[in-house]
Amino acid sequence: MAWTNTIAQRFSRPITVLTLGDSRANGWRNTPDVGVTDRNQLFGDRVAQLLRAHLGLPTGGRGWIPMSLDGYSVDGTGGCDYPLPTQDGNVVVPDWAESWANVPGAHSLLLDDDPIRIPIGAGCTSVEFYGVNTNPGGWTVTMTGESTGTATVTNADSPYINISSGSLAAPGSWVELQCTTLPTGNDCVALGCIEYAGDEDFGIRPLTWGWPESPPYPPRAGSATPSTASSTTHSAVWTW
Repeated sequence: MAWTNTIAQRFSRPITVLTLGDSRANGWRNTPDVGVTDRNQLFGDRVAQLLRAHLGLPTGGRGWIPMSLDGYSVDGTGGCDYPLPTQDGNVVVPDWAESWANVPGAHSLLLDDDPIRIPIGAGCTSVEFYGVNTNPGGWTVTMTGESTGTATVTNADSPYINISSGSLAAPGSWVELQCTTLPTGNDCVALGCIEYAGDEDFGIRPLTWGWPESPPYPPRAGSATPSTASSTTHSAVWTW
């Protein structure tokens, strides 16, 4: 009954469909060059496509995109064959920020870092970025699209650790994220992005994670509260 009631609202609100599985759900293959070549071919995205077709919804975006992923093995024996976020030309792999935020795919975005470039699917109408500060104090992240200008996401200077979000419309085939202001003693953690294709306010929103120990719950600005946080150990537990 709950699912039926939720689906009945599909034209007036977004409905999140979360898919959990092993690494194959995230497109990982032991043999190189035999996996899916686009995020929209992941299991969760295929489920969303089938649901949209069955429920009379238009095609939507690819949903949640993590900032980092152990996507390619160093010995070339396997990995993901679809484009992943890069930094200075290299695939972004997880760092301390993932365990600090307890959000799979989260990655640090520091003042002197090169921008993280996120591949965007065809037909994308907007990208929404989510980030968090590790200590009280604000930061600014600039979003730059291939075919549009820039948008600024600001985390307010406050005595709290807050999640902030912001959007960039019609970005083209990629978006770059770069931290442009950051107070001393603070860090910016990029949690991830949501990609839309005309479904910002309604429809099916897919989330896929291929390592079942920590699903990627996408945050809503202002809704997360850290129960523990440390600027030295970068450890936090979030409740959504």
